Amino acid sequence: MIIVHDYPFRMVEHAWFNILMRYMNASYKFIGRKKIRAECMKVYLSEKEILKKQLKSVERIILTCDLWTSNQTLSYLAVVAHYIDDDWVMQCRVLNFIELDPPHSGSVIAQAVFECCQEWKIEDKIMTITMDNASSNDNAAKRLMDKIIARKSAKFIPKYFHVRGYYQVFEKIPNTHVQIIDGLQVSEYGNWERMVEACTVYRAAFKEYAEVDAAYKWQPKDEEWALYEKIQPILKSFAEEKQKKKEKNNVMVITTILDPRFKMKLVDYCFKKMYGKEKGSSEAEEIKSEFFDLYATYEMENRKNEAGNSNEQSSISSRQTSTSMSSLSSGFQSFLEETNSEPSKSELTSYLEDKTHPILDPKFSVVDWWRLNAHRYPIMAKMAKKFLTIPATSVSSESTFSTSGRILDDYRSSLSPNMVEALVCASNYIKGSKENQLKPTIVVEDGNDDDVEFIPFPEDTTESN
Repeated sequence: MIIVHDYPFRMVEHAWFNILMRYMNASYKFIGRKKIRAECMKVYLSEKEILKKQLKSVERIILTCDLWTSNQTLSYLAVVAHYIDDDWVMQCRVLNFIELDPPHSGSVIAQAVFECCQEWKIEDKIMTITMDNASSNDNAAKRLMDKIIARKSAKFIPKYFHVRGYYQVFEKIPNTHVQIIDGLQVSEYGNWERMVEACTVYRAAFKEYAEVDAAYKWQPKDEEWALYEKIQPILKSFAEEKQKKKEKNNVMVITTILDPRFKMKLVDYCFKKMYGKEKGSSEAEEIKSEFFDLYATYEMENRKNEAGNSNEQSSISSRQTSTSMSSLSSGFQSFLEETNSEPSKSELTSYLEDKTHPILDPKFSVVDWWRLNAHRYPIMAKMAKKFLTIPATSVSSESTFSTSGRILDDYRSSLSPNMVEALVCASNYIKGSKENQLKPTIVVEDGNDDDVEFIPFPEDTTESN
């Protein structure tokens, strides 16, 4: 209760808390804050071991991380893992919430994240990491990628590793406005200059919205609009130069293709809207080619796994049939080998050619769809299980800061960093665990006019975020 609801340890020493406990159980014995603190640490360590065992069966893990400064003026690094479990449920767990001493350079952040992965024994399972846009984060992602590459994992694909979180171009232009423009997620495919250009079209709409909603605080001033107009050409040149030097990461486009409501059709539509018909078609073909190459990698990996699993049975079968096969002509044997190697229609081709799912289906869940259709597209389902977990932002790390902010309030600012990590992580593990979804029965007496509101735990922390 103390962990999940962020209650202070001293609560167990409160007079009326003890009166309540003794009223419900006359044999209840008083315990102090030191005792309950130790019990909370035991719960954290126990839940951590359970999660470690669960992660052993997870093939690929996605990370997000971010930095937070507490009211103690201490910096904490949150490392959060995202994955889809064996039951096709998307999970989100805070692996570490550690104090990070300055300087917060890329090498320091990378080393801290890598040590976290080593502690959890998941360094060979990391697929991508989502971080906010900052030069230190770019450096951290590069150094962390180098560490993973040095392990020579055959399944690691470097070009998809670093996912840059969506961000606000300027303080007054939030992504929520940019993403609705013409149905295009401009921040996903474009750059700062394109976002500013898109928002400028809706300048009047922002002003009207601010007039009808007093809580709306994102309305830029006239001088700020003028500043954006002056900066836009500079941003454009920066974006073009950076694009020349930087390798594209199409991970979010690939994730879009794995949504059965969109597939390649949304990519074709958006690219033509953004680049024009000719260049848009060319860009879409590049994406399609990259997707087919990626599928081929997964298909080859799947064949190796199947070959390894069937080696023993194949050797038995070959011994049993060796006598009968010897009677067949070598010519017919060659014919069998040639025809068996002829390419058939791949899963990917079938998936892309099949009809898209209705886009306005209110009950649609992309994870549930793949769970139900995994038997039809087993290789594609493995791809979906990995790519659909990739978050577009570091909000999962930032939501952890909300929890830590409640734990480290003005009345609990003396907590040690180790205890802060224990409380933050244990709360996350308990709320995300199916075994801890306690749902007590609520009984309302007849004639009771009081409104009763029961707030259950979320099914998982992803839903909470």
